[in-house]
Amino acid sequence: MLPVELILQVGSGAGYAMIFALLIAAIIWNLGTWAIGLPNSSSHALIAHIIGGGLAKPIDGALGSATSGVDWGQACWGVQALLFSPLIGCVLAPSCFC
Repeated sequence: MLPVELILQVGSGAGYAMIFALLIAAIIWNLGTWAIGLPNSSSHALIAHIIGGGLAKPIDGALGSATSGVDWGQACWGVQALLFSPLIGCVLAPSCFC
């Protein structure tokens, strides 16, 4: 979901900071929601934080526009998969409690 130019910068300090920030944010979100008893999907949290990290990266002005840190075509595929996979699983499951 992140553009190639952004991924190639992972060897730099800013790239490592971006990857660790999105992973730590997703972990904290999961632990926080579990602690108060809210159901949460780790894959949803991780994809949301990847998109958030991609949106935050261009703030340093390296890539130009404010939304150039996300490959929106891939992000749309990811969001569609997250939306339709529970529905498909519910339809195909032998006993579904949806």
